[in-house]
Amino acid sequence: MGAPVTIQSNIKSNSKSFDKFGYFLGGIDVTHQNLDQFTPYIRGVSRIFLHKAPAFMLERYPDMTRRFKTYMETGYTSLDGIADISVDFTDFEGGFAGQRFSTVSLARDETESVTIQLYELSGSPIREYLDTWITGTRDPRSGIAHYHGVIAEKGADYYSERNHTAEMFYVNMDPTGLNIEYCCMLAHMFPTRVPKSHLNYEKGNRDNAQLDCEFKCTKYESPAINNIGAWYLHNSNVNYNYLDFDPHVNTKGQGYTEGYTYDYGSGGAMHTM
Repeated sequence: MGAPVTIQSNIKSNSKSFDKFGYFLGGIDVTHQNLDQFTPYIRGVSRIFLHKAPAFMLERYPDMTRRFKTYMETGYTSLDGIADISVDFTDFEGGFAGQRFSTVSLARDETESVTIQLYELSGSPIREYLDTWITGTRDPRSGIAHYHGVIAEKGADYYSERNHTAEMFYVNMDPTGLNIEYCCMLAHMFPTRVPKSHLNYEKGNRDNAQLDCEFKCTKYESPAINNIGAWYLHNSNVNYNYLDFDPHVNTKGQGYTEGYTYDYGSGGAMHTM
């Protein structure tokens, strides 16, 4: 028999000797000799990776899809909806006193949707993408799936669940940003609405617009999924050290001994200091 497998296989797990520390019994002892057995889980470090964008959107709107993928992966401010595994019980009753006991019936994952919060940008790229995604799958006037012309080009057989849904990996990490505490795959994702309530008017309100983008989905967890999350994390190449920050201000060309030029990108002007 192989090594035992758990939901923490292939990611960070805890194998400390808990019997060497009394924890909170008799008061708190956080001297150095005890701290190795008490490193708490700290929230607040996570990544999302849009593994598969809806195929018809990538086919018809490749640039828009790449922008949406990048902004969702790097600009989200919260993800909510990861739910518990709950247990259903079936009851048995008997005896003159009507005593009752329960036994396990089913265990179920309660995750049915996730909500990703994003700041809307000028030009409404988030609303535009969700609107195009939803209305291409079901036209709000006709009720027909047309994928905004893709089905007309490729034929009716191109209509498929795989062509209008997305897949995403959610990775939760420890404070180092390197060790994975939890990973899951969110499959069969489809948005539940196009957010437009932020477009209403109220005098004196000049606030930003935080969009709650809800997606129906099915959640999967396994050691294999943990491996995929680790691969994405390893290849994301994020520099977290503030001392390594480089504003990409370059020295002037040959013959100059001082001063800098800032490159605004291809086609942009150069600002000289």
